[in-house]
Amino acid sequence: MTEVPDEINMTEMLIGIKEDISSIKQQLNDQADLNEKADKALAKSIENEHRIDNLTHINYALISLVAAGIFVPLIIYLIEKFM
Repeated sequence: MTEVPDEINMTEMLIGIKEDISSIKQQLNDQADLNEKADKALAKSIENEHRIDNLTHINYALISLVAAGIFVPLIIYLIEKFM
């Protein structure tokens, strides 16, 4: 008579283990999806970093062009005026 409760406890324990394993498998699948999303986000951020660097270089070039357009004629004017 004592064997029946042990079998029931063993069955309940096995069912609990099976549910735990299913839960762990689901968490691992979710983790894989999260890793894929994180990799995509990292790739996008690196791409955006390159675009920002490119825009920064273009900005510096435009500032240099405007400064040259202002200062070169001003220097030429001053040289002609004092010479």
